[in-house]
Amino acid sequence: LDRSKQNLMERAMDVPRDPERRPEEDTQTHSCAQCGAVFCELSQLEAHMLSHTVPHSGDTSHRQILCTVCWKSFTSTSYLKVHLCSHNKEKPFHCGVCGKSFSYSGRFREHQRIHTGERPYRCHVCAKRFNRSAHLKTHLRVHTGEKPYSCPVCGKGFSQSSHIKGHLRTHTRGR
Repeated sequence: LDRSKQNLMERAMDVPRDPERRPEEDTQTHSCAQCGAVFCELSQLEAHMLSHTVPHSGDTSHRQILCTVCWKSFTSTSYLKVHLCSHNKEKPFHCGVCGKSFSYSGRFREHQRIHTGERPYRCHVCAKRFNRSAHLKTHLRVHTGEKPYSCPVCGKGFSQSSHIKGHLRTHTRGR
């Protein structure tokens, strides 16, 4: 890791450079260099950094905002707020095959395709089939080479927003 990238990472993650911290300093905070949000845990900052992920074009209209409970991505905070209710809500839709429960009927119907084997969405390039349209959309990036999500620290591109989570750990190892 060259010095300029290390400096960028330290600024982005607000990591103190003094390795001999006193115990009372263990309550340090980590702040986001892009928006100033402050977090107690480094893992919270890492999760937050994903919210700044935008497609390479710089078009922020497709920004991905991630739920820090299940890592599902959303294009707006209002959609995320609705989704967050599902983590604290009753799940009235129960699968009779495996017992899994769902908050929304649409998700339950999608889940049932796992057991029935139904895969109504077909790739026009390789004919591979999928049980969800979103999975087909993501798969198509294999053929196009599109990598619309970029790391907020180093700019590396990814075809799926979920792949950035693991990648961010490469920037925080040993800290």
